[in-house]
Amino acid sequence: MLSGRSFTVTRCYSAFHGLSHRCFSSFRSDIRNVAIVAHVDHGKTTLVDQLLRQSGELTSNDNERVMDSHSLERERGITILSKQTSLLFKDVRINIIDTPGHQDFGGEVERIMNMIDGLLLLVDINEGPMPQTRYILDKALNRGLSPLLIFNKLDRLIDASRIDDSLMEIMELLDNIGYDDTQIDTIMSHIIYTSAKSGWTTLDPHTIPTTGDMQLIFDAIVDRVSPPKIDDKSKSFKMLASLIDSDEFWGRYLIGRVESGSIHVGDVIHAISARDSKTSTTLNGSTPVSRKDASSQINVTRLFSKRGTKRVEVSEVSAGDIIGIPSEHSTVFDTLCALDVTEPIPFQDMDKPTIAIRLLANTSPLRGQAGDKVLISEIGKRLENEAKVNVCITLEKLADDMYLISGRGELQLAVLLENMRREGYEFGVAAPRVIYSEDEKSKEKLEPFEHVIVDVAPEYRESVMGHLDEHGGELQSFEDFSKDVLRMNYICPTRGLLGYESKLRSDTRGTGRIFRRFAEYRPLSHDIRDDIIVPLVAAQAGRATQHALSSMEARAKAIYVAPGDDVYEGMIVGETNGSSEIECNPTKQKQVTNIRSNNKEDIVVLKCAQRLQLEQVLTRIQSDELLEVTPKALRLRKALLSNNERRQMKRKGKSTGI
Repeated sequence: MLSGRSFTVTRCYSAFHGLSHRCFSSFRSDIRNVAIVAHVDHGKTTLVDQLLRQSGELTSNDNERVMDSHSLERERGITILSKQTSLLFKDVRINIIDTPGHQDFGGEVERIMNMIDGLLLLVDINEGPMPQTRYILDKALNRGLSPLLIFNKLDRLIDASRIDDSLMEIMELLDNIGYDDTQIDTIMSHIIYTSAKSGWTTLDPHTIPTTGDMQLIFDAIVDRVSPPKIDDKSKSFKMLASLIDSDEFWGRYLIGRVESGSIHVGDVIHAISARDSKTSTTLNGSTPVSRKDASSQINVTRLFSKRGTKRVEVSEVSAGDIIGIPSEHSTVFDTLCALDVTEPIPFQDMDKPTIAIRLLANTSPLRGQAGDKVLISEIGKRLENEAKVNVCITLEKLADDMYLISGRGELQLAVLLENMRREGYEFGVAAPRVIYSEDEKSKEKLEPFEHVIVDVAPEYRESVMGHLDEHGGELQSFEDFSKDVLRMNYICPTRGLLGYESKLRSDTRGTGRIFRRFAEYRPLSHDIRDDIIVPLVAAQAGRATQHALSSMEARAKAIYVAPGDDVYEGMIVGETNGSSEIECNPTKQKQVTNIRSNNKEDIVVLKCAQRLQLEQVLTRIQSDELLEVTPKALRLRKALLSNNERRQMKRKGKSTGI
């Protein structure tokens, strides 16, 4: 299986990485391991599609965006999980990692950094570098990687001036992050311009070709990305698990790059964990846990490698290859290695979560009608399995019936909850909380702040700036990005941004866009106005009627239920226009009499019920409310369902939340 493998001895690739005085004994010249990274919607997955098609790994019969294989990825049009593919070009095997572009899934980029030797940084030439671009370049610099810069969507250039503007913005960004002049000159002198959708590349941004291919990108990967280094000092097999995948036929397996040695089908290896599940420690100052008992040993019954989008079995692999090894118990950042290895492969720990939610069993009167997994033990087991696979989240058990889940943002947590509800789980969710920190010296309480870029039409400038100013935002810069778009750069506390994406779409009639990136922890901001959503609360159980909902419309800003929907006491059925909570009866029937009335033929036309996506409704939960999540419905409700109980608690001055 290793025929055709070649090595180049004592060659230094400092030109690729921007490193000096760093040489390795040998390299695998027949392999390149690269990741394609970019901000969301800049065209990563489309570019991977084109590379696979032009290399012959895909045909015209294959679907578009083949790397977005998850159902949620196709529905939302974004990449959520990092995935590996492979293609052959000029006898060189190019392993490509497609990564998410949304900042909530930045951990997916962090976890694959140990697998790659090069980076293709894709930038939309119209938008220029965005917050996620800076995040990626930060991580790349820490790893000593100098990216290959590709500007996409040249065929959709809105203004010729954007070419020079985007180039200048990239240079300023590279300089601010810490790249030196030599590195910046190298990056800027090898820029490729492309249209990933049309499938052509060019070196001249002022000439748009009508036909072409991806030859420039293939050549750049082979010529400018460092081959995998081979550690000749160690002959023993070692691999750091970076990704986890599974399917019904192959089962669960770990994906990573072989750091040293080789492995054959039939070998016996073991796992060394750099994380102790009891203490949550890492290599940064802790002792690794080497589990040499029977449960840690792995009989290598199969080895997998990627060929295009297909998974194929191989009998032997060696250092530099990216492979999959079946394992039921090991997880991400475990070192899989030969039995004589005792030290794990070091890794960079993940950035800390900034937002948390509490999960508990569903206690509503409609419990169990839609889902078949309602017990807290079932929910807890599912969350524990997720925490083992998804290293971007953390899990803590607060009580026998409650778990705390922490992540990078609302969308990341919403994707987890959406996957659970599709698997048949029912549960309750409390209001999201920002995760605070503490200054080590002064013991001052700190909260997370984010860099925010907002693109809006000029007529919406005042409403957007007014909202961000009221929620602790500090305006950093303001510019006319294009003829019809204003770009505002803010520093905002995460607290003030919870739920703002849906409000921005509403305030700008769907035209506004917001991009966020974690900046730092700062002292608490006291200039944040709390957004209070005043609810309409059902006082009776039953089914909502058209008659009752039509009488509520005059007092309602929004209604969440439609005629025929099941409701119960304490369920929130809408938002009121007023400043105080209103109890209502959405099940009220129209009185039927034998007296003829003049309006008996009146036609009642109701506004459509407002059905929100999970990440939108997640940020509308108030402190005394819960979100009931089932496979068929999302329902807001009071934590205390009984109206009488809530009144009694308020009279006693006690909280009605959890």
